[in-house]
Amino acid sequence: MTDVKPNKPTIAADAIPVGAVLAYGGDPSKLAAQGWLLCDGSEHDLAELPELHKAIGTANGGQPGKSFYLPNLQGYFLRGTAGGTVRDPDVKTRTAAQKGGNVGDRPGSVESWATSFVGQSFQGEADHLPHRLHRAYEDFSEKLAQWEDGTLNWGGFVTGGDKESRPVNAYVHFIIKASSTDVRDNPTAIPTGAILPFAGRVLTDTRFLSCNGNSHLAASQPELFAVLGKSFGGNGNPYFYVPDFRGRFLRGVSGSTGNDPDATTRTAPQPTLPSGECGSAGNLVGSVQDWATGAPRNPISLTLHHLPTGSKKASNIRGQHVCKHTSKTTNVKLKGGNLETRPGNVNVDWYVCGGPASSTATSDGFPIGAVVGFPGEVRPPSEYWAPCDGAGQATTDAYAPLFARIGYANGGSGNVFYLPDYRGRFLRGTDHGAGRDPGAAQRLPPLEAAGGNFGDAVGSVQEFATGAPRTSAFSIEVKNLPKKDSYTADTVKGGFRVGEWNKGTRDVDATSGDKETRPINVNVNYYIKYASAP
Repeated sequence: MTDVKPNKPTIAADAIPVGAVLAYGGDPSKLAAQGWLLCDGSEHDLAELPELHKAIGTANGGQPGKSFYLPNLQGYFLRGTAGGTVRDPDVKTRTAAQKGGNVGDRPGSVESWATSFVGQSFQGEADHLPHRLHRAYEDFSEKLAQWEDGTLNWGGFVTGGDKESRPVNAYVHFIIKASSTDVRDNPTAIPTGAILPFAGRVLTDTRFLSCNGNSHLAASQPELFAVLGKSFGGNGNPYFYVPDFRGRFLRGVSGSTGNDPDATTRTAPQPTLPSGECGSAGNLVGSVQDWATGAPRNPISLTLHHLPTGSKKASNIRGQHVCKHTSKTTNVKLKGGNLETRPGNVNVDWYVCGGPASSTATSDGFPIGAVVGFPGEVRPPSEYWAPCDGAGQATTDAYAPLFARIGYANGGSGNVFYLPDYRGRFLRGTDHGAGRDPGAAQRLPPLEAAGGNFGDAVGSVQEFATGAPRTSAFSIEVKNLPKKDSYTADTVKGGFRVGEWNKGTRDVDATSGDKETRPINVNVNYYIKYASAP
């Protein structure tokens, strides 16, 4: 009798490619058997995960011919590779995640947080800065502050601020598809609890639920409740909450990495619910975090009008109040800033997978118009996946299914529409009136010349912004600001010019700092699914 071998499983051509990264709202330790792994930066032998190595190589570090590393997304935000755009001004200084990994404008490279003051309406409060001049006879008595006609750009490093710069965010686990089949040799499926960004209108597939923070009966969504539990709020009997990612960015759970310096103070996602129903807090999936602003790593510049830089001796005679010269430094506090701290971003809608695909389905059911991040340089099958590079496509033929789902959200008209352009950008959940994006109404279309959505809508874009720090105010040391007015001088013709004492403060503009404001991040290439297999 001849043994009958089981048929090899058919892998759908349009399935999520091995190497793709998704967010996840459950316990990732249970996913290995399903073909998914936590993006924890762990090292693996080439023979252990051959498909994954072929897909991502040593982009995230490794030893060629021996081993490679998974991306480490714990405590990190994801950012699209700049792809030749100027949206990542420090792209040339991006570093390798681990030894042997990619640097520069390539997937897998990492970048620390940064803080820019450029165009952010920060000002310093300069005490006693002279605003008028007087003349005095030169003598050998008291040192007065010499009058300066113009302005001086005073540079220096800022002190104070928060522990890092970051936007408002929610914790997720980032997972990576490690193989095309699971431990039972079945095609690797989209795990229940996986979270994906959608670049179009409303996703009509009822298998996917909007991450809008709504409550659901546990009995009506048993698979999803089994994964999410009460992490995002609820009592579990009878209801639980789905994630609320409106207006938020997603950040990987930091774990023990220390990449999130405020991990232990993160708060629960549903704070108005009764105790025990608010969801996870601290260093756990589901917790949320407000924005913060760390001090710039590069010097800032204050524009100081008439700051004394020298002194003259003059007779101590009755007359106008003038400034006594000092060579000491004064701590100038900074104020102002934007309504929030955030990186340059584009709006998406987040959806969570509520359960497995139909047992009769021939595909994993990943929807057209949804997006994956890819931490390697091998491109997914081009028959189904397109890079999120803003390219124009015809509304008919191969891209017709995608146009039916995203329309002109990213620009276009007539028979041409544009793909989303995520190069150099971070993804932010569309606010939909939640009030977490204070600039939602001012969001711009992605292509000024070609239109696209604007305001509180999918596809709209937003430049970086820098808010005032939450914990301690910024300040900078400035030399020669007058401290005393205990001396007077006659106003005379022909004498040298000295600064008049100013009892109050003057607001002076603060600018420079770093080249942009951003959180700690890892580069990925973003791809959008535009077609399904026949």
